[in-house]
Amino acid sequence: MKTLGFVLFGVALVAMVGVFIWTLAADAGEIPGVAWVIGGSLGAGTILLLAAAIRDRLKAKKDEQYLKGVDN
Repeated sequence: MKTLGFVLFGVALVAMVGVFIWTLAADAGEIPGVAWVIGGSLGAGTILLLAAAIRDRLKAKKDEQYLKGVDN
């Protein structure tokens, strides 16, 4: 899931920069429709990366030994 998130985020980021440069160079008056799709995939990649980080943190929390046996 982490690899998919990185790939999706990276490709979408590069594509978004390309669309931005093309929009400036072509002097387009409005945002092309493909930019909305790219923005959605950028958001999906971000959500996947956040979900992977949260999942990894929850797994690590279960394995932490330094707080086991400590009474609060």
